[in-house]
Amino acid sequence: MNKGFSLEKFNYSPLQPRVLKYRSHYRLYTLSYFLICFIFIGWFLGEIVRTNFTTFYQENFSFILLSFFSILALSFFQWVILHPRSKRSIQVFEDHILVKSGNLDEKFFFSDVVKWKNVFYSTFYFHTKDEKKFFFNASLERIDYVWEGFYRARPDLVTKEEYEDFRIKLVQFDHHQKRKEWFFKHQFLDLINWVLMPVLFLVFAYWYQSQDVLIHHPVGYFFKLFLYILLCLIAFSFVFSITLKSLIFDQKVKEKIEDGNEKNRDLEFEGYVLERSKMCQLVLASCLLTVFLKFDLNLFSVAKIKDGTGKSPSTVFVDNRYNCFSCKYSLKDGDLVVFQKGLVGQVLAKSGETIGQIKRDQEGRMMASSNLTVVPDGYFAVQSLDGKKIDFIKESELIGKVQN
Repeated sequence: MNKGFSLEKFNYSPLQPRVLKYRSHYRLYTLSYFLICFIFIGWFLGEIVRTNFTTFYQENFSFILLSFFSILALSFFQWVILHPRSKRSIQVFEDHILVKSGNLDEKFFFSDVVKWKNVFYSTFYFHTKDEKKFFFNASLERIDYVWEGFYRARPDLVTKEEYEDFRIKLVQFDHHQKRKEWFFKHQFLDLINWVLMPVLFLVFAYWYQSQDVLIHHPVGYFFKLFLYILLCLIAFSFVFSITLKSLIFDQKVKEKIEDGNEKNRDLEFEGYVLERSKMCQLVLASCLLTVFLKFDLNLFSVAKIKDGTGKSPSTVFVDNRYNCFSCKYSLKDGDLVVFQKGLVGQVLAKSGETIGQIKRDQEGRMMASSNLTVVPDGYFAVQSLDGKKIDFIKESELIGKVQN
């Protein structure tokens, strides 16, 4: 051996350092976030251009409020949770962990940990002597390596039973996250589930409902119906994913680990189960959307309206099927309706009918009508609730009938 040669120059370890990164499908979440924001903003701008901001706000107050909170929640998830992790990786050594975030590195030694805590499902943290907390969860690939390294270095803080039980849970969550990368693995079935079925439903819904209801604005109609379909498909995917994890896949992982300490996934079995589950999702989603269409659930809304008296706007339940005078759900004189100026009034006459002012004499007796006017073609006459004003409103501006 050459003189001057020293082993201290090298960092020998019985464990090969492992570099763990955050899931690649986070990019899909980011893409979905921008796509959803683009769709909502595009629709909002289109409606504002078609009418004006005040009218758009008054007509769609509840929908705007729901959209705002949805985008706010998605923005928080994207920029506070996903984005920081997309540039972060973790390297696990025998005696410490190195957290890399961009050009910043932060290290902590297992010997400095004073306690650990399982916060929620796969999320846990290490509390060090200098009062810092380092959080980890299954959004990190092979999170069980962090847990194994910690147990080897600090068996005084974790019992054997705690280690084994939590290790199984972390492996289960790791496999669950990996299966998300298979979201569109079954291409033909996914094409039917996410493209063909929604398109056919939109076409059928328009054909079915347009026979009974006059659809004044097809763009808004299809947009809202598309949101219902998307919500239905996402909800079923989420429910099936959690159900399969709990009832089938988690049990499979637990049995394999307890029998032979094997953490590898059974890809053939998982693919078979997921394919059959997607078939069930397709059938159940189709049934739910059929029920949804049967009861016209997309043709009801909640609106914030003004009654023309100067009072504060009030919230009412509106049946949007009653938006014409010659449909199955036709309006009649005396009905309270909401139209696009955000006002509510009482139907007085429809297109082609004659209206006039009725005066009373000093004794309160009604006199013959005067100032007779024929309601123009394509319009209807509506009287304000205080009875002082009569307006001619385009039938295309009719939203629906106020429900008592």
